[in-house]
Amino acid sequence: LEDYWGIDFSNDNKSFVVDEKIRNKTVVVGISGGVDSSVSALLLKQQGFKNVVGVFMRNWDPQDESGELDTCPISEDFKVAEKVCKQLNIPLHEATFIGQYWTEVFEPYIEILKSGGTPNPDIFCNMEIKFKAFFHYVNQKFGSDALVATGHYARLGKSSKDFSPLLLNSVDSTKDQTYFLCGVGSRALSRVIFPLGSLYKTQVRSLAKSHGLCTAEKKDSVGICFVGKRKFTDFIGNYLDENPGNIVSVDDTKITFGRHSGLFRYTIGQGAKVSGLKKKLFVTGKDPKTNNLFVCEGEDNPALFSKGLYVNPKFMYWVDGEPPRDFCFTGTLRLKCKVRYRQASVWCTLHFENSSTENRRLVVIFDEPEKAVTPMQVVAFYRGDVCLGGGLIGGVVDTNQS
Repeated sequence: LEDYWGIDFSNDNKSFVVDEKIRNKTVVVGISGGVDSSVSALLLKQQGFKNVVGVFMRNWDPQDESGELDTCPISEDFKVAEKVCKQLNIPLHEATFIGQYWTEVFEPYIEILKSGGTPNPDIFCNMEIKFKAFFHYVNQKFGSDALVATGHYARLGKSSKDFSPLLLNSVDSTKDQTYFLCGVGSRALSRVIFPLGSLYKTQVRSLAKSHGLCTAEKKDSVGICFVGKRKFTDFIGNYLDENPGNIVSVDDTKITFGRHSGLFRYTIGQGAKVSGLKKKLFVTGKDPKTNNLFVCEGEDNPALFSKGLYVNPKFMYWVDGEPPRDFCFTGTLRLKCKVRYRQASVWCTLHFENSSTENRRLVVIFDEPEKAVTPMQVVAFYRGDVCLGGGLIGGVVDTNQS
């Protein structure tokens, strides 16, 4: 597939030149203070873009909830962003999205936790902040003709039918981030450049080191950004009260192994430790109505596996804005999917449930039962290297369902 912009960021030939029309556009790079965004800006300058601008996004108030410590590294990251932009000789602006992040990302995150789900804030952040609110900022500050670049590991191809952008897996499968981008539409992607999509992480580190960037040895950020250096349980305790309940056997609900301090502290498939109990228990489900945490014995217990899942149409996202045409014509679709980040994609079949209502749920049936399918996580759909979209998992199809 042809690169959407006709750019080869992995090309070492110094004579390679970007098309003049593209080269003269302003490119606004989201600078996070990490090595990926730093090298993205470096590559854009190397490829001949004349006006590369950095923007640091401030999405969270760094004041700790207790008012005592700054446990979120955002202030430190901004200092690093300033330093790397000075090294690259590009201007750095700061944009604040604290209010939008709270309303569009954090509050829904808390509500999903309350309802017993396990949300992924990174996906909502991409949809609502990095590829929406940030774009509004870019339009106002730099004009609607400006392009946007990020340090995501993903590629953009070009559809042979209508030349619209296609979201493609990155070359480095261990870093591919299309799973987190599956809710971003083609309209936004048509203004985006992903400089790192054709590179391996080792190459990115090597480029940073060879050009003396201050981020060359900086560790990658892991976990949920707003939690920062705190333990998740300590952080979330500022927003959700402990709500003790029973830890119940999924095989025999009359058996209670112990007590838990809140369903929000657990996710499907993780171990559930019970004081004084030697046997290994694993979470199979949560019931907010009874406040029961269901567990099973053994990490390969059939109760941990699902035959498929459901997606509510309200939370279904197609990159192209609509389902593939063959799906609309036949009512079924064969492709691969991922139900978690860094999972190998698995074969599945899509169809709509038998119902006369317009809001029929999408049904995804795996070829082989899948372990630890988690409500309110995201399922992403793939056809070859192309990510078609994704949706929020609304429920699972048990292995004993017909």
